[in-house]
Amino acid sequence: MEQELQRRRYNLIEKYYPETGKLSRHAYPKHMRFFEAGRVHRERCMMAANRVGKTDAACYELTCHLTGIYPKWWEGRKFNTPIDTWLAGDTSTTVRDILQKKLFGEYNDIGSGFIPGAKVAKTTNKSGIREAIDTAAIRHESVSRFDGYSTMVMKSYDQGRKSFQGGKPIIILLDEEPPQDVYTECLLRTMTNNGMIILTFTPLMGMTELIYTYLEPGKELK
Repeated sequence: MEQELQRRRYNLIEKYYPETGKLSRHAYPKHMRFFEAGRVHRERCMMAANRVGKTDAACYELTCHLTGIYPKWWEGRKFNTPIDTWLAGDTSTTVRDILQKKLFGEYNDIGSGFIPGAKVAKTTNKSGIREAIDTAAIRHESVSRFDGYSTMVMKSYDQGRKSFQGGKPIIILLDEEPPQDVYTECLLRTMTNNGMIILTFTPLMGMTELIYTYLEPGKELK
């Protein structure tokens, strides 16, 4: 029983989107459509109210890509080799408190988040931010066939556009609306490798240029 409790504690992702029950995946049709859209769209935005599971959905998908473990019902894009990823939010502190906690769990209990404990190979700490992860190496299901791990780099918008220059991540997860120049730089990073951007936020700043490009693609904001 203790072994089973431990397994469940460090495999949180198994609890999400089950086939049956009150919280089954059938109760979240918009989440399913969002995942499926990744098969054909490089840019996706889940713009919605607070507390509706935006970040959870994004972290769930990212975990699938990082580990190469997909549920049987998955109809979105798949990666059969390790990938390089970036995650970003408003500040290093909010990235630590939200994205890091969702993905890794508590700092002193790594593996209790979405990413299964057995898949977290290594993490490095961010300088100057207490208990904040800077980079992580995640074991991919194909690691026995390919030499390497999926990688994750934590960034924040307050570092400025220049901190997003260089590198070719295959996935960039942006939690909360980024400045337009940061988003444009992220888009450039993923253009040459057919990468994709996952964007989740609540529109608290009104009709910004970024929102307008999603709602009225091809038109200029006047």
